[in-house]
Amino acid sequence: MQEMSNLDYFHAIGELAEATGGHLNKIYQQGRAFRLRFNKHGTEYNLLVIPGKRAHLTKYLEEPPKQPPHFAATLRKLLENAVLDRAEQVNFDRIIALTLRKEKTYRLVFEMFGAGNIILCDENNTILQVLQRAEYAARKLAPKENYASPPAGKKDFRALAPEDLDGMNGKIVSALSKTVNLAPFYLEEACAEAGIALGKDAGALSKEDARALSKAVAGLAGKKQPTLYLKEGKPVAFSPFPLKKLAAGLEQKTFPSLSEALDEYYRAQPEQVEESVRLEKMRFALRQQEEALKEFIENEKAAKEKAEAVYANYPLVEEILAEAKAALKEKRPESEINRGLRAKKARLEKGKVTIDLG
Repeated sequence: MQEMSNLDYFHAIGELAEATGGHLNKIYQQGRAFRLRFNKHGTEYNLLVIPGKRAHLTKYLEEPPKQPPHFAATLRKLLENAVLDRAEQVNFDRIIALTLRKEKTYRLVFEMFGAGNIILCDENNTILQVLQRAEYAARKLAPKENYASPPAGKKDFRALAPEDLDGMNGKIVSALSKTVNLAPFYLEEACAEAGIALGKDAGALSKEDARALSKAVAGLAGKKQPTLYLKEGKPVAFSPFPLKKLAAGLEQKTFPSLSEALDEYYRAQPEQVEESVRLEKMRFALRQQEEALKEFIENEKAAKEKAEAVYANYPLVEEILAEAKAALKEKRPESEINRGLRAKKARLEKGKVTIDLG
C-alpha cells in the first residue's frame, strides 16, 4: 500500500487551507484515527488523521464513538469552537501544524512519520498534551517540554540546483534520496522526466544531466492534477499530478483535489492486518493507563510535598487556622481578616484558608 510522502502532505495541507477562518466544531477519535470537523460559513470540512499513515480532507464519515477517549476529550475541552488561523507543513517534512485561536492560541501538531504522534502546544510552543510520550537524542515529547520538530538534514528539493548533485555516488535514486527531502517514488518520476535511467550511477552524471535532473526535481512542486492509477479497476497508486513512469499499462482517473483521490485510494485498499483489532485496542488502553499512572504519581508527589511542608510548619499552620476560625466566629469581614493574615503569608477566600509555606 502506498504511503503519503511529504509532497503529498504539501498538497493535502494546501487543500485544508480552504477551512482557514472556520471553527473547529468537534474532534472525534476511533482507535488511532482522528477526525476534526471544521465549519466555515456553513461549509463543513472533515480532516481525517491517522498518525503515521495519512492526513487529508475526507467525505467518508464513520459513526463516532459515543464516549470520546481521554486524549480526544482533552482536545475537545481546549479546542472546541477554536478558529483555524493557519494550516502549515513544517520544514517540508511529514509534519502538519494547525494554529487554533480561542481565548488562547494553540498549536496542534501531527507527526506523520514512523508510528506517528499528536502534540498539543500553547502559544509559546510548550507541550500541553501528547498522544504518545517519546524521547529522542535531540528532543523530548512530554507535557511541559518545549516542542521541537526533528532537525532537517536534507536539501529542500524545491530549491535544488545542479551543483547540489556534485559528489553523489551510487544508483541515482538512492543517491538523490540521501541528498534531497523527497520520497524515492517521486525521485523516480523526476528521473523519468529528465530522461535519466534509474540504473545510472550518480557519479556519472554529465553537466547536462545535472541541469535537467535538478530542474525536473524542483519542478515537481509546481504540478497539480490529482491522479489515481488503476489496474483492472482497482486503485494501485496515487499522485498529485500525472506520472510518466506509470503512464503505460495502467488506467488513469483524475480528481478535483488530492483529498478526493486519497479517499478513493484508501477506501479501496484491503485492511492491513498487522495485528488484531483487539490487540491494538489493548495497546491503546495500556498507553492511556500509563499516562494516567504518570499523572497519579506526579499528583502524589505534589501532595506529599505539601503534607511535609504542613508538618514542618505545624505550629504556624495551627496558629493561622485558629486565628481565622475565631475571626469567622466573630463574623468579621473577610478583608479585615486578610489584613491580619497577610503578615503570615496566608489569606482567606470563601471560607478557605491558603498558606504560602515556600
